[in-house]
Amino acid sequence: MDLNLKNVIISDKKKGKNIFHPLSAIITIATDVVFFGADVITLGLDLPVSIALAGSLTLIATFLVQKFINNDNIGESLAKSVFLGIAAGIPFPIAGGVVGLFILGSAGLKNFSQKDKLK
Repeated sequence: MDLNLKNVIISDKKKGKNIFHPLSAIITIATDVVFFGADVITLGLDLPVSIALAGSLTLIATFLVQKFINNDNIGESLAKSVFLGIAAGIPFPIAGGVVGLFILGSAGLKNFSQKDKLK
């Protein structure tokens, strides 16, 4: 059971797999937007609760996606979901940032823009 994300990424690349399942990437970005978009309205007063909920919900949901849909082993699923949970729990928008681009690119969502993939 490998919990080192670097080893998991190298292993996935050798297998020709995307690092994250596209649904995991969408869950992470959506959770971040939902929980931290409301901070503007509440002036950040709900920030501690938002951090805990966003991180834990993302961790659980992406673990299940990686384990049962992407067919990763438990260690790989846990390493990936911990990373995504931390990314979603950080109280900054990740959708337009470097982390968001890494998550979307690692999920293979960049391939949806290619016409060959749609045929």
